[in-house]
Amino acid sequence: MDDRAARTPPAGDLTGCVKASEQSFDCYRDELTAIVARHSPQKAFAALKQYYDNVSYVKSQCHQLTHAIGRAALDRYGELSDTYAQGDHYCWAGYHHGALEEYSANKGFDYVIKNANQVCEKLASREKFSFNHYNCVHGLGHGFMEVQNGELFFALYACDKINDDWERESCYVGVYMQNFMEA
Repeated sequence: MDDRAARTPPAGDLTGCVKASEQSFDCYRDELTAIVARHSPQKAFAALKQYYDNVSYVKSQCHQLTHAIGRAALDRYGELSDTYAQGDHYCWAGYHHGALEEYSANKGFDYVIKNANQVCEKLASREKFSFNHYNCVHGLGHGFMEVQNGELFFALYACDKINDDWERESCYVGVYMQNFMEA
């Protein structure tokens, strides 16, 4: 039985997750997703930050939890540059990585690899070599791992399709980071 089906629907705050006898990533993910859908990524970050210093689970899973906020934000805003504009770099920019994971999952591997040089183009044209630009191509590495089900060498091969050396190297770092986090 799916663990999520047994739980009550998301309330839109993290109180139930914090008070649960056993901390659950699914609980936090579902609540943060609900907060983004009902309110905004900023409200989801505020909820996460509220518990960061006092709940060890939140602190230890913060990067992955911000991935969930980024994924939900892309679903809300639909466009990467709009999603990035609503983001926060809290917990090592996991928001941006999650947005690229969701983008890659929505578009599919064939589309993303065929358009690898265009995915971050809008951000690059506005702020080349910025932290947002870096997190876009780095997040693309996370996205390649997502659509390749964690297959390291296929994801690295996908990064090889990026023409710009700096962007390609940044993509590799995203692949390796995702590989490490999944281990």
